[in-house]
Amino acid sequence: MFNCSEGFTFHFLLKDSNTPVIVADYKKIKELCDFNTSLTASVVDEFLLYYAAEQDKLDRKAKTAFARYRHVSKGMPEGWYGMAMAQFIAHNIFKKDGLVQRYKNHRAIELRNEAELTWLGHHAKHPWRFSFAEIIDSLAKDFYTMEDVFNAEHYLLYSTGTTKELEIARPALWFNLISWNGACWQTYGTIVPFRGFEADDICYFTHRLYPGLDLKESRKPMPLIEKNPVPYMMLFSGSEYPLVFQQDIQTVYNIAEYYDDSFYTDGLEASFKIEYAQDVYRLGLKGWDTFPHFATAYYDERKKELFLSALSDEGFDRLSGALENCGYELSEEPDYRVNPGMHATANQVLKSKYDILRYDHLFSTETPEQKEQTDHINAVLQKILPDINAGREPDVQKLAKEAGMDPGDLQEIVDTFKKKLGRI
Repeated sequence: MFNCSEGFTFHFLLKDSNTPVIVADYKKIKELCDFNTSLTASVVDEFLLYYAAEQDKLDRKAKTAFARYRHVSKGMPEGWYGMAMAQFIAHNIFKKDGLVQRYKNHRAIELRNEAELTWLGHHAKHPWRFSFAEIIDSLAKDFYTMEDVFNAEHYLLYSTGTTKELEIARPALWFNLISWNGACWQTYGTIVPFRGFEADDICYFTHRLYPGLDLKESRKPMPLIEKNPVPYMMLFSGSEYPLVFQQDIQTVYNIAEYYDDSFYTDGLEASFKIEYAQDVYRLGLKGWDTFPHFATAYYDERKKELFLSALSDEGFDRLSGALENCGYELSEEPDYRVNPGMHATANQVLKSKYDILRYDHLFSTETPEQKEQTDHINAVLQKILPDINAGREPDVQKLAKEAGMDPGDLQEIVDTFKKKLGRI
């Protein structure tokens, strides 16, 4: 055995004659976590949040930052707003080059007791940060190995809130403000588990939030999140949206755009169904352009844009592969890969109706009246899913009236969703 610098003991056990296994003393680490939690309460919750409000008007800055998203926050669960505000202020204090560097020499800080001053000195050296991460392993009660989805870093997290969330569902992604206590990381403020968001969804949201951003930069969003985390906090509003599957095929938008000033249809007929409307060609990949893949390309003669779209990963691979076989040089990866839940959430948070399949309507057989009815139905479905995921019973009569649907038909849809999600 050996002792690490923080005084925690690890044991090496031989699983077989050649493979050592490291086992941490989680009981002792938990003692540190509990001690850290108590000091966080006394130093941050009971003192620094108010001190920062007085010294730097951080409460006003927080209210101003959140006011832009009032249309979202007003629908959040009770207590969320206060916790999110506290998280915003705490992050400004303890982030890299945060206010703690200035506060630690203030007279009011110097009057804190020795344990609190030691705690402050430690956290001044170890900045708090936001992390989008997945759970890789559960090591002991309330201890998890996390993988940051944007830098592939693995870290040990202690979080009782995560354990409680896992009793309800198995989220695909977590968004937390985390701090290093000397032996592991701990969360502060709201714990955000996303049922149906993945790393690609966060990149898509970043590009929507900063439309002038280069695609490569949007795939490395953490510096922007550290600078302004508030829009990403609002993604909590879509945390209940599930991943969508048709049997074992995930429904996910795959989108790519290319400039092409030499488009021609010669040689495409063998693989594609070709249509033309309003200066736009539609290339439906034979055998893959219908449910559930909808693998289709469009060419806009005015913009000289080749636009690829598919509602499954395999559909996109097949589509880009077929075009490459016809002589096109394309990227293996789409520009955007986004789940339907994130697309809907981004539209809500950013108050914009971005048409992710912007050429599809040119070839739609729906009348304007049918499209309006479809839009109503889709809006109702977006309302019932969060209720079902949360175990609540949707108001079928009210929602059916809004959509102009028969209540019995809508009840059948609700029952179908319940069965699929295991809620009955």
